[in-house]
Amino acid sequence: MTIRKFGESEPMFFVSLRLTTISLQSIVWIIQSIKKDLMTPTEKLIFSRIKECYGIKMTQYYWNCIMQYL
Repeated sequence: MTIRKFGESEPMFFVSLRLTTISLQSIVWIIQSIKKDLMTPTEKLIFSRIKECYGIKMTQYYWNCIMQYL
């Protein structure tokens, strides 16, 4: 559970899934989330969003394995 406050607005509460592994579907959700925020999905931003949304710290090795698989 995360609480975010943007400017003078009321705090917003976010609830996210806690995953043990990253699936292709979860990566798609992350990229769609980044695109909805009108941002370019860079590797660093994807790693950050995965950590924020799923509580998983993505390693470069694991990311390279996923990219080779795809």
